[in-house]
Amino acid sequence: MPSTSVPSTGRSGASASSQRAAEVTATGRGSEENQPVAGRFSGVTKVYGGTVALAEADFEVLAGEIHGLLGENGAGKSTLVKIAAGVEIPDAGSVELFGEVLPTGFGPEAVARRGCAFIHQQHGLVGALTIAENVALTAGFPTRGGSIDRNELRARARGALARMGVDLDVDTEVADLPIALRAQVAIARAVATNARLLVLDEPTASLHAGAVRDLFSILRRLRSEGVAIVLITHRIDEVMGICDRVSVIRDGRTVVTRDIEGLSESELVTLIVGREVAPVAVDSHDAVHTDVLSVRHLESGGFGPLSLSVREGEMVAVTGLADSGHHTLGRLLFGLESSTGGSMEMGGREFRPSDPVDAMAAGIAYVPADRVEEGAATELTLRENIFMNPDKPSLRRIRGRAERGQARTLLDRFDVRPPEPEAELSTLSGGNAQKVVIAKWLRTRPRLLVLVEPTGAVDVGARAEIYTKIRAVLGEGTSVLLISSDFEEIAQVADRVAVLHRGRLIESISRRDLTEDAISSAVYRAA
Repeated sequence: MPSTSVPSTGRSGASASSQRAAEVTATGRGSEENQPVAGRFSGVTKVYGGTVALAEADFEVLAGEIHGLLGENGAGKSTLVKIAAGVEIPDAGSVELFGEVLPTGFGPEAVARRGCAFIHQQHGLVGALTIAENVALTAGFPTRGGSIDRNELRARARGALARMGVDLDVDTEVADLPIALRAQVAIARAVATNARLLVLDEPTASLHAGAVRDLFSILRRLRSEGVAIVLITHRIDEVMGICDRVSVIRDGRTVVTRDIEGLSESELVTLIVGREVAPVAVDSHDAVHTDVLSVRHLESGGFGPLSLSVREGEMVAVTGLADSGHHTLGRLLFGLESSTGGSMEMGGREFRPSDPVDAMAAGIAYVPADRVEEGAATELTLRENIFMNPDKPSLRRIRGRAERGQARTLLDRFDVRPPEPEAELSTLSGGNAQKVVIAKWLRTRPRLLVLVEPTGAVDVGARAEIYTKIRAVLGEGTSVLLISSDFEEIAQVADRVAVLHRGRLIESISRRDLTEDAISSAVYRAA
């Protein structure tokens, strides 16, 4: 492999790598339980232009363990996964799978042949195909007499699902499945190939608490069969609940590998961000009694009727299970879906948006869950994204210098890294990209900011920064409607929570009684 200059670690590359590998082994479970190593990275380096993505990183996962791979956005996790998948070639170091050091320039086929499978947040499924057909895309289509053997096709898919403890109709088209079940189908595709090493990248980012429990039950079952599992996630509570060991990458380097036993959440957060993260301050204040948003008997298809309000200077969270309708509420408010009954008022005036332009004119800003597809243009610069929704749509002449100055001020305020207005959004980490999207809307000084799953796939450090900035605007004339499935996060940042079930308000929880357990109890009582 070509040699690459990286910042000095104070030790020679070979000896430093060997020492770190020894430290990993000393803290791991392999020697204690005689678990063979499924995958190992030794001294892996990757440089893009002048940016060091990985600097002599070490990592190993054992057969029959769930190993958390953690780090802030931009720490190097994605690069490590791309190298493991054969999509990127390391500039230095070695990759070993099941005792075999892979040759220089190995590709995805070589990795798949050795029993590795990768499950990404978007799952990579084909919506127009059935579950059985999606499974066959990786496991192969069985044939008989020159045609696809449909009975065998279904039997293979059922077998993979049964191994996971899951019972689904394999003739169902994937497009008709909820997100939670699509995640299970993605795992079934890997199981059908007899994968011995699974790498899951943010598998729970779009899942509600019940779906997460189901997913983790599947992972524990596979672990008991000796499958090695690498879990990449920003959700610390999930790491503590399912992982056997964790490795933390910071600035492209592996800083620690430890057993989860004996490790506290606060210690783990400090290891990830390199500093203590202060909790988001929620002032115990009484919001102004003036309603910014008032919804009365709102209906749309199977949603509602719903009545709720958001007061000036208040952050109200709306939550529930996957079919609760909390995401639908956001789309109705922003004119992305139409209501069929009831009424809405903004600032005491009747409000029925037919499209997002109507919503923006009424003072509503909307940050969608999928910032890549709906919330931003990744191929445009940070400045262009920030000014994409001007205060007053017109054919005004764009003043580049003035916009760059305003953009720089916003980027500094939200601690976006790097704070370069002319950098493409695609070059930023997930947390920094989300800060840009939120900054874009707050620039317009909205009366109501609607946030939908705003910290999905955002690291713990950036998450705290985002909510601190959002809480700060509550006293500046902006109210917040937080639509989220993350009960722990809601309990930390909201003033009040509305629990929905099929678009109806089941319970409202005030700040005084607001805990994760209280939210969870209300949600599952309604189910």
